[in-house]
Amino acid sequence: MHLALGHDVPQSMIDRGIDSDFNFRIALDPTLEERNNWFTTVRPLFNYSKKPLSTYTETPTIGTFGFYFEHKNFEYLVKYCLQTVKCKLNLHITEAHFSSDSTKQNFKRFINFVNELKTKFDINLSTNYVTDEEQINFLSNNDINLFFYSSLIVTGK
Repeated sequence: MHLALGHDVPQSMIDRGIDSDFNFRIALDPTLEERNNWFTTVRPLFNYSKKPLSTYTETPTIGTFGFYFEHKNFEYLVKYCLQTVKCKLNLHITEAHFSSDSTKQNFKRFINFVNELKTKFDINLSTNYVTDEEQINFLSNNDINLFFYSSLIVTGK
């Protein structure tokens, strides 16, 4: 018997059922409806007590993170933030070793896009894999963490 855990799982994938060698899957999103050998649960959170809540500043720090995939709209998020608010951007975006060749090429284009903006805006970009504690520290250094995932992927339309 095989069990898989998944995040960024759209409801449409659950509705289709199991389409791999796994007997059961668990989606780390309690807002999804369970069916067809799919179960849901909350994403585990790690204990964290090293940094107090940030204090208010006039220039917010906006962060995001994750594997680079086109449906996550990282480029749109960067453009939106820089056009609508004066902010500092913290990006921790890594390449998934299992992504397609075209996604890997788009990741490289995204990195170049961000690096060109660094001369005009306050942007920090990291692409290295980190430990859970380092990831939590990264997230805690932002005033808000934003995710502009594509509704086309999320809804499966």
